[in-house]
This record gives sequence, structure tokens and C-alpha cells, in this order.
Amino acid sequence: MIRATESKIDEAEIVRKLKSTMRQLKPVEATNLAKEKPYVNTDLQEAPFVFVRRDQAKTLLSPSYGGPFRVLHRKEMYFKTYKNGKEDNVSIGRLKPAYISQGSQIYEEHSYCQPAIRLIHRSQNFPPPAR
Repeated sequence: MIRATESKIDEAEIVRKLKSTMRQLKPVEATNLAKEKPYVNTDLQEAPFVFVRRDQAKTLLSPSYGGPFRVLHRKEMYFKTYKNGKEDNVSIGRLKPAYISQGSQIYEEHSYCQPAIRLIHRSQNFPPPAR
């Protein structure tokens, strides 16, 4: 342990050295993370259909990706897709290519793109609801 009486510290000298050291410091160059491009699967540039990651709280066993959706237009940082009857701009970081066989017929009316609604007509012979 150092006692204050034993050490002869010149406070003015410490302040002078500190000021000199602080003047010599240079600011660190800031990094721009926006310049870094996200990983893009090479097949994504040519895929006619893509899956879109769902960025929401998900329940157990719910899919992380929705789709497949048709790609309408490609830009550097986003794709324009046809989703649920309208155009939607999606960041390329949320996309992955949909590998679909050449023989399959997938259009906008595909069950993946439309909500699952099943209509029951009154003409069918069903018992009346219980009250």
C-alpha cells in the first residue's frame, strides 16, 4: 500500500501529461453497417418463387416462412413479390428461394397464397345448430 505522505506527486505535472495525451488521441473511424451486404443465396436471383420469413412472435410448430410467392421485380436490396392479391416489397434478407419442380403448377391462386376458408352452403342437409 502506498501512503500519501511517501509519494511526492506533482498534481500540475499529472494534469499537463493528461492534457498532452488527450490532445494526441484521434477519433476512431465509425463503421457503417449499412454498407455490408447481407448474405444472398445465389439461386435467389433466378428463382421465380420465394419463401418470405415471418418476423413475428410465433407459436409452437408454426412455420417460419410463408409462401411460395411469385417474384415480380428484383432490386439490389429488395424484391417485389405478389402476396395475397397485392404487390409487396420484401427485403432480400428475409427471402429464400423456393425450389419447385418444373412440372408443378403453382399460381397466385395456390393454397399457400390464399387464406384457408371453407364455405358451407345451407343447401346441404345439416342439422340446425343446438341452442
